[in-house]
Amino acid sequence: MFTYYQILEIDEKASEKEIKRAYKRMAKKYHPDVSSHENAEEYFKLIITAYNNLSNHSQRELYDAWLFQERTKTKKRRVSLPKNYQPAYSNASKKKEDREVVRWGMVSVIGFFCLVITFIGVNNYLKDKKVEEQIAYEYSLLQKAQRAAQINDYVTAFTILEAVEYDMQYLYTQHRKLYDSLHSVLKNTSLQLFEEKEYTSLHYLLTDLRDSSNNVLTEQMLWQLALSQFNIQEYNNSAKTFRTLITKNKWNYDAYAAYSEVYSSGLNSPEKAIDILTEGVLVTTEEYASTYGAAYAVILNGEDIPNTHFNLYYLRARLLMQLERHKEVIRDLNWALRLRPNNEKLHFILGNMYSKIGEKDKACEAWVEAERLGHIPSTTMLYKYCVKPNS
Repeated sequence: MFTYYQILEIDEKASEKEIKRAYKRMAKKYHPDVSSHENAEEYFKLIITAYNNLSNHSQRELYDAWLFQERTKTKKRRVSLPKNYQPAYSNASKKKEDREVVRWGMVSVIGFFCLVITFIGVNNYLKDKKVEEQIAYEYSLLQKAQRAAQINDYVTAFTILEAVEYDMQYLYTQHRKLYDSLHSVLKNTSLQLFEEKEYTSLHYLLTDLRDSSNNVLTEQMLWQLALSQFNIQEYNNSAKTFRTLITKNKWNYDAYAAYSEVYSSGLNSPEKAIDILTEGVLVTTEEYASTYGAAYAVILNGEDIPNTHFNLYYLRARLLMQLERHKEVIRDLNWALRLRPNNEKLHFILGNMYSKIGEKDKACEAWVEAERLGHIPSTTMLYKYCVKPNS
């Protein structure tokens, strides 16, 4: 049998402060939320019971008396007496006293267990009451979210569900099922509206969700929203959605290209479009460095590079051409040709750019390579600027 003192790992003469310290230490050690012990919950209940009895002065006295009585039943104390020692009471009085001790001990034990049973009953009642109130609270939140979704107020529905996700103690599974169900409906509705070119409806359905919670919209849904906004000339909103998409996944190179298109053709800001493409180019170099090391420019094999990377350099070169920033165009074309060396159109444009800055020999070299790859307009440029007439 373990005593309450043994449960709390303290001496039977422990002070109130020592009992309190021991309770905190043991409760922390065996709390079911933090302890990995398979019997943590049962140990935790014993620790609470022990503390409630030992921290109350009158209950502790009753328990000590009961404990003493239990020990006297199992082990008689042997005391060495003087040779001529005589007890101060007769056998009859001794028997009478023994009966009183037993009777008092039984009353103490019964009283103690009544107190324990009463405490457990009250504690369980309060605990059950608290559980019922928590379940009712969680259920009301799920109902509120479901009602909002029924009137297509997905912002309110998902705001509620995301706000209480980590507060769900008893209805977490129901919460997860409702969230997944609403998300599936939203995803299917978004796809249907996009395929049917209901761009305005899609814009109103998803824009508020984009602003309220970036976790709700998937990358596919953000793409559908951004393109829909572009198609209905909501260019600023489209740009914001593409920025959200890139924030969600900075390795989405197609998003940089489409984002730049919003500024170049929609908002008529080629400089901003160039900045966006430059941002994407920097991410590609980060990827090259992590894959090939610092010397990636030397060992990079163009065949291993996807078209999404190539497009960033090519699109930026086209925009730089519009601004007549010829040297920067040459820089991007040379790098693009590292990735796609057999692209005859790139060689042709490169020749034109060298011609613009007066570097005739390099222009001719580029046109020769373009002609070799089958680019017919390059032949015209060669005869016009590079082939010397016969004397």
